[in-house]
Amino acid sequence: MAARTTTTLPSTVLTTQEKKILDILCQTGESDAYIAAKLVVSVRTVTTHFCNISQKLEINGRCKLLLYWQRHRPQ
Repeated sequence: MAARTTTTLPSTVLTTQEKKILDILCQTGESDAYIAAKLVVSVRTVTTHFCNISQKLEINGRCKLLLYWQRHRPQ
């Protein structure tokens, strides 16, 4: 996969559900289980979403994703 360029906005790369998951992570810092309960999905679904987000943004780790989303979240 090619490196993500700075001209590609997260709002065009991520699905609505992936953005919701990152928003909840930034607001609460809670676990996958908490996020799953909040969105009424399984923990496995949230884990899969985090994996997909990491691949799309080419960022590994929840802390790095959290920092990235705080800086680049669409208003």
